[in-house]
Amino acid sequence: FRALLYRLVLKPAGMTRSTFQQPLSPPLMAESAAGHFVTGSVIPGGQNTYPEYAAAGLWTTPSDYARFVIALQRAHEGRKNPLLQPQTMQALATPVLNGYGLGVIISRRGPRLAMEHTGSNQGFRCAFLAFLDGRREGVVIMTNGDNGGALATEIQRALAMSYGWGAPQQA
Repeated sequence: FRALLYRLVLKPAGMTRSTFQQPLSPPLMAESAAGHFVTGSVIPGGQNTYPEYAAAGLWTTPSDYARFVIALQRAHEGRKNPLLQPQTMQALATPVLNGYGLGVIISRRGPRLAMEHTGSNQGFRCAFLAFLDGRREGVVIMTNGDNGGALATEIQRALAMSYGWGAPQQA
């Protein structure tokens, strides 16, 4: 799984600081953030190892995750890229049920189409929002605390106000 995802996703997207290695090797562990419980105390060992590689196994940085999101935006624009064919991206960005596409939420912010996703493992919360209108605006937020979802929401709200992104509405 790790080798396949490296070849099909991480390398084509330029995600050089990302891995699905479980557990992390000591050198990678030394570079990774420690997760925190709601109380603020550090998770024993800094993080958990999960057997669900696809759902909980990615270790990445905000910059690498942004490279992945930009590759999705490029595919949506119909631009050639090694990650996804435009027709695959079109399927991903088509809402199927309650605003959900294939793995992402598709929403409208005013007249603009956007995709978003959140994720969490114990001690970590992350979120991204990216527009699909060719302007390549968006944000990736990663926190190392169980309370980080509230922080990510507040950051997105502040950016939406500053940049005129508007509130999400179902696409």
